[in-house]
Amino acid sequence: MQTPIMKIIPMPVYLQKNEHNVFLNFDFQIHGCGREFSITTITLSAFDKKSNLIVRKSLNSNGVALGILTLPQREILPEGVVDPVDC
Repeated sequence: MQTPIMKIIPMPVYLQKNEHNVFLNFDFQIHGCGREFSITTITLSAFDKKSNLIVRKSLNSNGVALGILTLPQREILPEGVVDPVDC
């Protein structure tokens, strides 16, 4: 069974800082894998230069405000490409 291919754009990810926070600024593309599938969770992990976990965040269908709904296209066709820049 093939696994979908996900690309992070741009590489490296842009960091934006303000007085209190650091924000990650990036997009991603998801390429189909020969079968239809649905995106149900997106998890991001950020590590420091020594590979220590700094933060882990997830978008999913838990809770009142469903974070996964920020991704307008969650159904991926067998040979489809999801590019949030184009959504």
